[in-house]
Amino acid sequence: MKKISKILIYSSILIISIYLFISIARDGIAHVYLSEYKESLKGEEGGIERQGFLLRKSLRLCSSNAETFFELGKLYVDEYHEYPIDKDSEAWIESYAQVKEIFQEALMLKPTDGRKRSEYAWYIGCEGDTNEAIKQFNTSINFNPADAILHMLFAMWCVTVVQDKIDITNTVQLIENYRNEKKKEETLKSYDNSFINGVSIAKFLSIYQIESDKALLLGARRDRYEYERLADFNLIRFDLDKAILNYKRAKNRDMLTRCYIIKGEYNKAVNILARNLQGDGKLSSSRFSETKKLLMDVTNNDPKNYQPFYWLGKLHTSLGETEQAVSNYKSSIHLNPGHIDSHLDLAELYNQTGKVDLAIKEYEAILEKAPNHKEATRLLREAFMFEYKDDELLKTP
Repeated sequence: MKKISKILIYSSILIISIYLFISIARDGIAHVYLSEYKESLKGEEGGIERQGFLLRKSLRLCSSNAETFFELGKLYVDEYHEYPIDKDSEAWIESYAQVKEIFQEALMLKPTDGRKRSEYAWYIGCEGDTNEAIKQFNTSINFNPADAILHMLFAMWCVTVVQDKIDITNTVQLIENYRNEKKKEETLKSYDNSFINGVSIAKFLSIYQIESDKALLLGARRDRYEYERLADFNLIRFDLDKAILNYKRAKNRDMLTRCYIIKGEYNKAVNILARNLQGDGKLSSSRFSETKKLLMDVTNNDPKNYQPFYWLGKLHTSLGETEQAVSNYKSSIHLNPGHIDSHLDLAELYNQTGKVDLAIKEYEAILEKAPNHKEATRLLREAFMFEYKDDELLKTP
């Protein structure tokens, strides 16, 4: 009997040891897959499909790792944004439910992780589940009230949601609301009665202010992205001086330019846009497009200002759009006949297109204003030599 008992005890110990060994081995392999996934984030090898495979393999081996669930949820969110689906479609509803389930599984495994809960709140909030997002943000802060990052995330999410409702790149509308004090006040009051999924814009802005202040009191330091969201908040509130200060800190030239246009400080706006165009070829097509749009905003609001027309000429020249460039240089000269650079750049375009006679007229116009202009004198001489190269009187005997 004692022998049987010993055998049973040893057998139990052996079984438990084997089970523990297998469990530890599975956890170890799962961790390897998770580590491999994290390494893949540093490059583009395999892409989203490969990353999803690694996370799912990790979860099959160890289904109790909250971090893996969170990473899989985030990956599905990234996949959704890379291959957008119509939100009214059954495919989107099914995909959204799946992602929520994955995040919720992670929260069940680690319910007091405030930052992970905030990530979940940000996702569902940006997908339209607004009230649930606010609830989850508040829950995460209740778990970790001294975490400045949680307060800042909640604040920044509020501004992000409002920006989906208010187009802060609509310069025309912003100018109209800012210039007319009555309309400005009406716009601010309308935030009380403008709702996003049942929550007023005023409420979102109030939350932003409260949570942002708490984050700073807890020692948070703003980076460029956070300064940009703060500037967006200032602009939505029409606090343009604060918006300008914070867009400078965020180094967002386009929005800084837009603020100067709204304030009517057009030359400051043009000076920023000019820096965008100095050093041709360094701007992407989208940046050229935004710079052009902002220059047009200046011309529409300050049509007697020659500077935006000059820089529009430079922009079209950079893009090889000669006809538009010539038109804008002419407009600049019409508004300011003494602007030497407009004459020089227009003459250069005439030379490039074989209209040397027109280039000569531009050099002559410069010398009428500045008789000792060396470059114009040299270029005029060269243009004459080219234009009249076949003239017998110019040929040396």
